[in-house]
Amino acid sequence: MAGGRGSGNGGNDLNEVVRQLAAVAQQLARNSTSNGDAQGELFKKVAQSKPPTYQSEPDPIILENLLREFEKLFGAVGCPENSKVSCATYYPRGEADLWWQQNETTVRALPGFNWTKFQEKVRDKFYPSFLRKQKAEEFSNLKMEKMSVTEYYTKFIQLSLFAEGSVSTEKAKARMFDSGLTTNLQLKLCGQVFEILDEVYGRVAHLYALEEKKKKELAEIERREKRKEVGQVSGNQQGNQNGFKKQKYHYNNNFHNNNNFQGNNRQGNLLFDSGATFSFVSKGIVSKLKDCLKTVEVVDLPITTPTGGVVKCTKTFRNVPLEIVGKIFPSKPIEFGLSDFDLILGMDWLSKYNAEISCRSQKVKMVTSGNESVT
Repeated sequence: MAGGRGSGNGGNDLNEVVRQLAAVAQQLARNSTSNGDAQGELFKKVAQSKPPTYQSEPDPIILENLLREFEKLFGAVGCPENSKVSCATYYPRGEADLWWQQNETTVRALPGFNWTKFQEKVRDKFYPSFLRKQKAEEFSNLKMEKMSVTEYYTKFIQLSLFAEGSVSTEKAKARMFDSGLTTNLQLKLCGQVFEILDEVYGRVAHLYALEEKKKKELAEIERREKRKEVGQVSGNQQGNQNGFKKQKYHYNNNFHNNNNFQGNNRQGNLLFDSGATFSFVSKGIVSKLKDCLKTVEVVDLPITTPTGGVVKCTKTFRNVPLEIVGKIFPSKPIEFGLSDFDLILGMDWLSKYNAEISCRSQKVKMVTSGNESVT
């Protein structure tokens, strides 16, 4: 009886063990399915964020930008530490992808392997110490020069990653950023000392925006002034309506000692202007006649405009032969930024050749140095 009861109890115990093992197996299966689903959902979230790919570019800044993007992405999707490497290694391409396929087992076997260790190994592979040193030197020599403030700030942040030892504090970053600004912006800061990089950046960005706004306003004023140049020089915006004669004169690129233009003649617009004290030649014509306009006199002549502005002229050309109706009239025009006319003959030229302007007939009569009348 006792033996029978012992045998029965042994069978019950065995059945209990089998039942417990089956329960454990079922739980493990459920956990595996749950983990698989969670991992799949995590990869889906990462993929939906469209993370950047890495094409093994030689510029270390590109790799640093990629790693920084993944750091932000992992924080946004709540990626656990032990899944970061698996998520990130799906996105390398080319040489980087081949390197990971060949070295994954070895790298994962490193003591204390995690996302940080992975980044260290990637940096060691794709930009060795000499490249880091090169970027550190580039950072130490960084100057704003012709960059905008935003471009300079972005470059500063990117390169500072390679020189963390020299800018280990916010105050050091602020001073380094300040020292690379243009002299003009440094003067506007008036020696103010900043403790945080973003503080000096914010202040400089404001000053730079004001400076750019001022430049645009001045450029617009200059454009408006150029559109009025003919009226400014003549002192009358009406031009031909006030009896000024617009004619054609001939010029070319070959000037000879006989005070005449020879070769393939061209034509230009000429304005006789009794309201202008001096005579003026457009810069566009000067560039075409640079081979023959050899007698240049440097001047410092301010021309006052009707609006009260002043245009500074610095060049005048001596003994320039003008052929009008087949006759030569030497002149001494001042270089000016004309737009509607190639040449304006003012009172200096008109009085020299005894010019008479007839408003009724809209004709100009002048006398050559040889006492010949030309109309």
